[in-house]
Amino acid sequence: MANYRDRGCSPPPKRKLDDFDDEDITAYESTSHIWRSGKFTPEERRQQYRRRGKSPSGVIDGEYNDDNLEDDEIYNDANRDWESDA
Repeated sequence: MANYRDRGCSPPPKRKLDDFDDEDITAYESTSHIWRSGKFTPEERRQQYRRRGKSPSGVIDGEYNDDNLEDDEIYNDANRDWESDA
């Protein structure tokens, strides 16, 4: 795969930490980051997993689906967010 230099363009700018609102669940890059932050209730996390169609383990509402995994992830019980049934 060609990198940005080969394609004659610049990579997207990195998000500055100052711009990151850790109280905004939609600002987190992945569902794993949401879960590990410890800032949100199980219901808030469950709603966000449904909205994104992704979860740390690929399980949403107790149902596993490969399509629900974050990119380049595989199912692992250790990644289950048991409190939110995900």
